Amino acid sequence: MEIITYNFEESLKEAFIEMNKAWIIRDYILEEEDIKVLSNIDNEIKNGSKIYFALYNGIPISTLMLINLGNNIYELAKYATKEGYENLGAGSSVLKYALNAAKAFAKKIIIATNKKCLSAIHLYKKYGFVELKQIKSFGFSSSRVDICFELDL
Repeated sequence: MEIITYNFEESLKEAFIEMNKAWIIRDYILEEEDIKVLSNIDNEIKNGSKIYFALYNGIPISTLMLINLGNNIYELAKYATKEGYENLGAGSSVLKYALNAAKAFAKKIIIATNKKCLSAIHLYKKYGFVELKQIKSFGFSSSRVDICFELDL
């Protein structure tokens, strides 16, 4: 398994969008906030956000985005694994890599998610994220947010 950083490659952009739309549509409704992020990937990267991929035999199978919110705070978002490639450790590998990389540019990472995302929540806790007592929207309006986490780096 190889972990790489997105650098404006069109094929990776398409893989990122495809993986994220697939899991959102499977379990939820694609919301305006989702469309906004997925439609502006390159602008987000130019503004300091990061996207990481786990490749399996050269195929992007897991991804996540660290969205730059300013003040060295990033939101971990759009964390997805390609259907049919679950349980290979790709999600854990890409998360571990992203968190290690983030130590160079972030002081805090936040997550706004849903309690139904059990595998992701397990990994968040494994890597030291702490559940916040109060749900914080962090300025986002997603109706699926019902649990939040943060990690001080």
